[in-house]
Amino acid sequence: MKSFFIIRLKKWATQLAIRLTRSTDRLSPAGKIAGLILFTLLSSSLSGYIVWSTLGATALPPTQFVVKPSKIPRHIGKSIGPDNHALISKALYDRIEAVKQNDSLMRAHPQLLDSIHAFEQSYQSQSKNK
Repeated sequence: MKSFFIIRLKKWATQLAIRLTRSTDRLSPAGKIAGLILFTLLSSSLSGYIVWSTLGATALPPTQFVVKPSKIPRHIGKSIGPDNHALISKALYDRIEAVKQNDSLMRAHPQLLDSIHAFEQSYQSQSKNK
């Protein structure tokens, strides 16, 4: 399919080149130079206008990077003790295990299984720390 479009594009480009050659053959050398100068002036002025309007636009906010400090969760660096609740509850773990049993979901999203395994490892390491 891709080669079909490439062939069509090459054929169209060849036909366009033939038409342009025929149309410029009728011009004298002075006419060709005048056309080249006219084309250059037109494209340069259009490009200049675009640059000028872009640089002169004041309604747009200045482009800058805004660095916002990240918020560290409260549980980072703290051990799970009797007064602290578990980060991953047993109910949530059971719900994830139920999702894992859904074969159609696992086939539709194969990368989900990797996330579930990482979740299980986090839950098991959390259980060991208790």
